[in-house]
Amino acid sequence: MGSPHAQHTGVGPYRRAVVDDVDGLLSATATAAAPVEHDNGDFDGAEKTTGDAGRRRMPRVIIVTLVAEVGGYSTDPWTVAGTVDGVSTTEELTPATADGGETMRTENAFDSPDLVTISIPTQPGTAGSYQIGVSDIVAPGEEVFRQIVANTDGNVVLMGTDGKTELLPMVAQQYLPTEAKRIVGASTTSDLTVWL
Repeated sequence: MGSPHAQHTGVGPYRRAVVDDVDGLLSATATAAAPVEHDNGDFDGAEKTTGDAGRRRMPRVIIVTLVAEVGGYSTDPWTVAGTVDGVSTTEELTPATADGGETMRTENAFDSPDLVTISIPTQPGTAGSYQIGVSDIVAPGEEVFRQIVANTDGNVVLMGTDGKTELLPMVAQQYLPTEAKRIVGASTTSDLTVWL
C-alpha cells in the first residue's frame, strides 16, 4: 500500500485530521435524566471548529467514550444518524454495561461527521460523562488515498480495498504514496494530511 521512504507530490483535495480524536465532535458532557440529542449546533470539537479552508472533509467513524461510573448509564442504545456514501443511515451503539469505561464505535464511516445527529436515551442521572469523537479516516465513495503526510512521528496503519492492514513507521513531514482505502484509528501518528 505504500513505501514510507518514497516522495510524491499528489494532487486533489486534501484534509488535515487527527486519526483518533475522542472529543473531536463534543467535549466532556454530563449525562441527563432525560433524552438528549446532539447535532452540529452543539458540537465544539476540532472536527467542527478547526479552520481548514478549501480542504475536503473525509468520512469518519464516530466514537462515543463513556467515563467509568458505576450504574451511571442506561444500556439502551444511542443512535447516530447521518449519511454514508450519500445515503441516509442510522446506526445504534449499545453500551456493554451500565458502568461506563468503554468506547463505542460505529461500523460505518459517516460522510460529514460534523453533520451527524446523536440521540441519547434517558440516563439514570447526571453522574455519568461522555465525549463524542472521530476515528478511522476513510476515502469517500470508490476513491482511495493517493498520498499521506505525517505531521507527527509514529506508526500509521493503512487498510486496503481488500480489507488487509499494513503498519508503517513514519516521521514528521514524511510523504507516503499509497492506494489505501482507510487510515485505521490504531495509528500512533496523531495528525495526518491526506490526498485523494
